[in-house]
Amino acid sequence: MKKPYIKTIIWIIKIQWQASKLAILRNLFMVIFDGLYPIAVAYATAKTFSEIAKVAIQKADPKGIYFWLIFLTLLFIVQIIVNSVGYLINRRFEQKINLTLHDSFYNKLYQLSQQQFDDEKFITKINRANSSFGVSRYIFNELSIFASSVIQFIASLSTIALVAPVIGFVSIAVAIPITFFNIKNNNRREEMYKKTDTIDRSIYRTRWLLGDPTYMAEIRLMNAFKYLLSSHNKNLIKGQNIEFKEDKRRMKYDLASEITQPLITFGATVYFVQLLIKGVIGLDRVTFLRQMFERLNGSTISIIQSIKSIHSMLIDLGNFGEINEAEPVIKNGKTAVTCPMTIEFKNVSFSYPGTDKLILKNIDLTIRPGDRLAIVGENGAGKTTLIKLLLRQYLPTTGQILIN
Repeated sequence: MKKPYIKTIIWIIKIQWQASKLAILRNLFMVIFDGLYPIAVAYATAKTFSEIAKVAIQKADPKGIYFWLIFLTLLFIVQIIVNSVGYLINRRFEQKINLTLHDSFYNKLYQLSQQQFDDEKFITKINRANSSFGVSRYIFNELSIFASSVIQFIASLSTIALVAPVIGFVSIAVAIPITFFNIKNNNRREEMYKKTDTIDRSIYRTRWLLGDPTYMAEIRLMNAFKYLLSSHNKNLIKGQNIEFKEDKRRMKYDLASEITQPLITFGATVYFVQLLIKGVIGLDRVTFLRQMFERLNGSTISIIQSIKSIHSMLIDLGNFGEINEAEPVIKNGKTAVTCPMTIEFKNVSFSYPGTDKLILKNIDLTIRPGDRLAIVGENGAGKTTLIKLLLRQYLPTTGQILIN
């Protein structure tokens, strides 16, 4: 795991712990509960069917049926209570963490220098970071799901391995390459998003202009409707083609993984039935093993999906982390400024980053306390640029801006 991912996860866990310790403890409890609950249900169900078979075939005492039915019912009631209480805890937690994360993120953005937002790659990182807010809230839940799935997997595999080790080995052998392909797909997905991010932003801006009634008069006046619509459609087709190409490439891996599971399930069921026919195991063991195999199959799929999701989240958190770790290009000074202030531009020239065109050239200007100053000029003369320099959103290309 890359170092930036680890730093970001630690930062998010700290924020989550500060937001709600109860929610973190609830997730740890749910790891154990969700891991063991399906196994307990599978065992109780198998025992219930076994008792039913004894009553039907051997005319045995039906008390065992009622005992296991009551046990199953209690399990279901406990699950409902646990999930209901957990839902309320999580809802409250999500509200707190949502507020904390947005507050932290936007405070960080406004600490950065304006010229950093002129970089298209940096804007892409901000957009990707914005999309990872949900990830920041849910990654701990996803880690909990992964951990509980691992508990289910180990318990199910251990039970099956005692009777049919080959089935367990095949399940593991299939899961490893599927996990590898999912991780590879995540990396390609992120590269695709980076390619389409600029296109998507152009599409959304054009839609906003075309759909906002307040801009219709200007669009008609400038005869820009056909140009804007054509630009929108071209970008939309371009973005869709990139996504479709990636979806088509990914489909063959998804099909392979989805078709494999029912084939393994069929083979395992036939194997268990053969053991029943040979008298190696009884009906209750077949029922239990069949359900444990479903748990093994389900937990394997869940582990693969969790690894895929966690890896995808780590990629998104990498974008979030880059913004969180970014430092302003123009750092704040340490000298205290006293009022009243005299501001002086000395031979200031300025061109925006990435261009050589001077917007301001050799400007000398002094603004004293109490002065009233009007800045006038044609469009593009540099009025706004002068104010940006005054607010220190940019530094002069040459010259100095002095206070007192």
